[in-house]
Amino acid sequence: MKKCWLLLVMAIAALQVYGGVYRHDVSPEKYKKLAREKQFDCVGMVLTNCGVDYHGDCKFRGSCVLIGKKYVLTAAHCITHVDIRLDTFYLDQNRKRVDSPVKGGAMLILNQPVATCSDTTANFSFRFKDRLYYAVKWQIYKPYLDSVNAKPGVNFCGDLALVELTDTVEGVIPANLNVAFDEQGAIITGVGYGISGAANRVDDLGPFCEKIAGQNMADSIEGYKVKGIPSLLSYDFDSPTDTGYNHMGSAKPLPLEWSPAAGDSGGGVFRNYHGHWQLVGIIVGGPHSGYNSESDRKNCYGGIASCERISVFNDWIRETMSGFDVADMQAVH
Repeated sequence: MKKCWLLLVMAIAALQVYGGVYRHDVSPEKYKKLAREKQFDCVGMVLTNCGVDYHGDCKFRGSCVLIGKKYVLTAAHCITHVDIRLDTFYLDQNRKRVDSPVKGGAMLILNQPVATCSDTTANFSFRFKDRLYYAVKWQIYKPYLDSVNAKPGVNFCGDLALVELTDTVEGVIPANLNVAFDEQGAIITGVGYGISGAANRVDDLGPFCEKIAGQNMADSIEGYKVKGIPSLLSYDFDSPTDTGYNHMGSAKPLPLEWSPAAGDSGGGVFRNYHGHWQLVGIIVGGPHSGYNSESDRKNCYGGIASCERISVFNDWIRETMSGFDVADMQAVH
């Protein structure tokens, strides 16, 4: 399997999750076949610095979902950057910090994060069916930025961004948004372009940039509340051979049990509701992501992943779209 030429620039080691990971006893082709189904054409890639026909220093940022002819939802952290400052530290002979240089000691220059903000310097593009579409504007859910910049940090919340594209996306049907608050217990299907591989072969996981889809059970509703309603839908990755990896819900894995990870952020979580596919969540990771009781991490079973519940953020999505439309009309007139 050939690795994708796009550079995965996300801080994978820091994300605490493995993604696009599938059961070791199921053929990966079944997961890829599921991802190719037409209802999941609305899941695309987030890229930066791509010129025409992918020329330029093209970099992979994450996944996304088309929710309107020219509107895209993704995870906020896919389109942010962290401002840093250089700090100098002095250590004595015993490697303890001191205020000034001492003989036999050492000097360290470290990158210190200052603030997370919208990445206005990146030339964002969004790939659907091998065509690139460019961002004209975007809006990050403000409480997310407030939370990640708070000192001390506050509860994880609202890792979402809505993007308007310069052109309408052709040949792709936008996702239908779920509006009900009844997701718990449903069979859900996650779709993204993140790191992939068999759950029992951690060393072979890699950024192959392949579209992978898998199933899980919506086990728990928790997290930051919007208008009194919890905003995260969480689920664990159950093992087909060891129930000890179960942390919530049923310990029996689904036929295409799956877990998202780095690069899957911004991708979609769907359910089939009476024959109609609905977008119920955007993959974000969550506060418990990557939980595993085994310290040596022999495999990826037991991981917990989360998505932002679309039902909770519908008002924000509609209001933001309306704001974009008003701005467009003002620009024309």
